[in-house]
Amino acid sequence: MLTLLEGLGARGRSWARAVDPWTNVYGLARTLIAGSTAMTLAFNRTTTLFVPAAGGIRAPLCDGVRGGGLYCLVPEHDLGLARWIAVALLLVVASGYRPRFTGVLHWWLAFSLQANALTIDGGDNAAAVLSLLLIPVTLTDPRKWHWQKAPAVANTASDDALRLVALVTLVVVRVQVAGIYFHAAIGKLDARRRAVLEAHYFEERPLHDVARDFKVSSQRASQLHLSGLEQMRKHLAVVA
Repeated sequence: MLTLLEGLGARGRSWARAVDPWTNVYGLARTLIAGSTAMTLAFNRTTTLFVPAAGGIRAPLCDGVRGGGLYCLVPEHDLGLARWIAVALLLVVASGYRPRFTGVLHWWLAFSLQANALTIDGGDNAAAVLSLLLIPVTLTDPRKWHWQKAPAVANTASDDALRLVALVTLVVVRVQVAGIYFHAAIGKLDARRRAVLEAHYFEERPLHDVARDFKVSSQRASQLHLSGLEQMRKHLAVVA
């Protein structure tokens, strides 16, 4: 048993000393994730991100752990200010400055949008998850900028441990990303069924219900109704 553990330890040390976990590739990933969230906040109005939902639900959503989000810590009339503060902080994250200190900040800002806002999509959820998974990498990153070259291997037990934590975390991130794309691919296999359901919605739903669901005028609802039917019929013809 001891020999097996010694062998695993030797393999771990060899891996840690042969591969640099803190590279500009992982840095670029952080920049893209933080930059995408910053653009979402910058190019969408506060009233768009925090629009009221059906059933009297009002944003920001602050129940449970959501209450720790940025947009639940400010008065409702200051949501716009909080949004621009988040944009500024995300740009600092995207710049690559001090990943050890900005890693947790990045996750909190991504979590705040994902948890508090209503009009989000899968990309916002992925950004929150990936920024959380990257925290162990950022906390062990000793560089001032994540664009810099990784420091030389110290060949010490503590350095090996930090490198192993970062390397294992990056493997987990790769598995998570692969899972996201696998789920998306499987979902597209059911495109015909989804197209049928969407076509059924536009065929069976009265215009005033379409107007209410999409929060548009009756004239716009009529346009959506006709456009939806046409698009779904084309889609059905493609996937048939």
